[in-house]
Amino acid sequence: GGEALPVPRNRLVAMAAEAFLAVPVISCLLQRLGGERLLESFWLVEMPFAVVLAWMEHFGIGCQTRDPLFTHSHILYRLAALQERVRELVGRHVRLSSSEDVGRALFEDLGIPPPARTKFKRKNNGRVAYRSPSELLKQLPANLVVDHVLEHRSLSHAARRIEALLRAGGALRSEPRCAGC
Repeated sequence: GGEALPVPRNRLVAMAAEAFLAVPVISCLLQRLGGERLLESFWLVEMPFAVVLAWMEHFGIGCQTRDPLFTHSHILYRLAALQERVRELVGRHVRLSSSEDVGRALFEDLGIPPPARTKFKRKNNGRVAYRSPSELLKQLPANLVVDHVLEHRSLSHAARRIEALLRAGGALRSEPRCAGC
């Protein structure tokens, strides 16, 4: 399944040492931010955005530091490309945001067998009510459609996070908030 590979003990010790070195730095940073009355922005905007940026870097998405709307539009472009590629592979439009439609495309249109012991309920009209959580998709045999669906879900999550951060941050600023930044 989706179990992580074990980390060698020497690498684990090195990672812990590196993390420990960050403690005094973060302590100093928090003190300086508190003095500038920026702690709330740090915890509510900067830290959640760091997670989004890490995922974007993982997926190879570029980021313009002065224009998060450019980054957001880049993600939306990639989502549209994934949507189109899945349409070509399946032979019909598939709503990638719909777990049921993704399940129907995989298990009916493409004929991929669901993992053993996976049961789907039936609706009142007799149709199968598919579900396709990420854990189930990761158990399926290697398939481009599955890969595209998983990437689409990750990028959709990143896009929603950027949208929420933009709403929370108010108007976009071209200059930093404090003279020391």
